[in-house]
Amino acid sequence: MTDKGEITTSPTLSRLTEDGLAIQRLLLDSDLPDDDRETLAQALDSIDCQWIVKVNNIANLVLEFEYRIDSFKQEIARLTAIRRTLKNRLEWLKSYTVENMVAKGEEKGYWFSDIGQVSVHKNPPSVKVTNLIEVPEGWIRPHVVTEDDVDKRGILEGWKENSTVPSGCEIITDKKSLHIRRVKDEE
Repeated sequence: MTDKGEITTSPTLSRLTEDGLAIQRLLLDSDLPDDDRETLAQALDSIDCQWIVKVNNIANLVLEFEYRIDSFKQEIARLTAIRRTLKNRLEWLKSYTVENMVAKGEEKGYWFSDIGQVSVHKNPPSVKVTNLIEVPEGWIRPHVVTEDDVDKRGILEGWKENSTVPSGCEIITDKKSLHIRRVKDEE
């Protein structure tokens, strides 16, 4: 459960009707393009049942997908942490080996191990940025600005204060979204 008392476990798929399961399989079909909403709408429209049953199936699918998305996000964070740790340990192992070979005066030779030849090479020159602010603008690569780089919250607050909207933006006031509040399952 979350701190708001919401249940975080996956909805029971047995709640879905056979039609609901068919829709779930269609939605999870990786061969179906993301923008093929026509096929999805036709599939949903083809289900012949009471509207409340269809809404119940959709609500269960929404909860299932939200659960899966959250699970993927957690797994990505876990794998990212493992990757970062391994990368840091890899760099440390290489540095450790080079430092010890140099300290022993053996950086010019080759070591043969059961996996191959081990040696130390001098790297080509590289650049380390010590103060980003002082780097001349001509040496900074252009940044591809995405929608995520826009301060949407700030724009919305400015619009609420003085009704002005910067060019390239518009305020959406008629968007609706689906909210599902789960009740605790009876066990």
